[in-house]
Amino acid sequence: MEVNLINQILIVFYSFIFGAFLGLVYDFTSIVGLIFGFKKLNIKDKREILIKNNKWNEKLNKILLCLSDIIFFVIASVLIAIFVFGVNNGTVRWYILIGNLIGFVIYRITLGKLISILLSYISYFIRFLVYKTISHLNLFVKKIIKKLPKKQQKSVRNTNNLFYIGIKNCTK
Repeated sequence: MEVNLINQILIVFYSFIFGAFLGLVYDFTSIVGLIFGFKKLNIKDKREILIKNNKWNEKLNKILLCLSDIIFFVIASVLIAIFVFGVNNGTVRWYILIGNLIGFVIYRITLGKLISILLSYISYFIRFLVYKTISHLNLFVKKIIKKLPKKQQKSVRNTNNLFYIGIKNCTK
């Protein structure tokens, strides 16, 4: 198969666009990390709506961050392979990979910053809603517990506190 100059220029252009698409995929895979708290929020507001990090949570956050990046790179590798097969019949050329990288970097420097800030606010809002929902649910359960006899209140309170602490740690 003969590859002429116009086809190569088109493939490089498609590679830039596809690299930007990979940047968008990275932003959307990172929203999961933002919601669960293992990626830092870009919000300047210092209010913490959830429990503070301890050393265990920090180690777990680093592991989860690493796993989310590995998942992104696996997804990106599969998408790049599909892209190369679709655009160039499976022939990997260096300018395709460099075009993907340049498109990704340009996206992250320009539009990626705006998208990242927007996703930070969205994840902050989702975390806030989850926290408020759990808080209201906890208040509702406490009102029900107060109506129980004293002996049953003690056993139910212990179970309720464990449930609430577990949910708070999961949504952090």
